[in-house]
Amino acid sequence: MAAPKKYPEELRQRAVRLYRESDPKPVIRRLAEQLGVHHEALRNWVLCRARHNTHYAEVLVMPMWWPVLAQSLV
Repeated sequence: MAAPKKYPEELRQRAVRLYRESDPKPVIRRLAEQLGVHHEALRNWVLCRARHNTHYAEVLVMPMWWPVLAQSLV
């Protein structure tokens, strides 16, 4: 059984959206402090969204061969 998530999905989505829509980009540590989340958690969410254009939880369950299959279908 998987451990319960520390932060709800709505908070993760809101945090990433706040970061991405801000101009200029805020300091991650400061934004995380304002939202009440750990700065490394926020950094991971933002990086994951930027790399995969998806949510962190979706990448954890995505098989390693999925990007190769997706490219072959295009």
